[in-house]
Amino acid sequence: MQIRIILFSLAGASYAKVPQIERDTLIALYNSTNGVNWTANTGWLGEAGTECSWFGVRCYAVI
Repeated sequence: MQIRIILFSLAGASYAKVPQIERDTLIALYNSTNGVNWTANTGWLGEAGTECSWFGVRCYAVI
C-alpha cells in the first residue's frame, strides 16, 4: 500500500514550519499503520522541522 500525503504550508517556498496539527496527523498515521515496519520509513518521527524530508512526504507552498 502506498500512501501519499501533501502538506500545505503558508510559509512560501522555504516551508519554514509545518503546523503542529499536520505534524501530529503524520505521526498518528505512522503509528496507526505500523510505520516502524514500513518498507521505507526514512526520517519519520524526526525532529520538528524535518517533516518535509520524511520518506514519501512532499511539501508544497500554497501561492
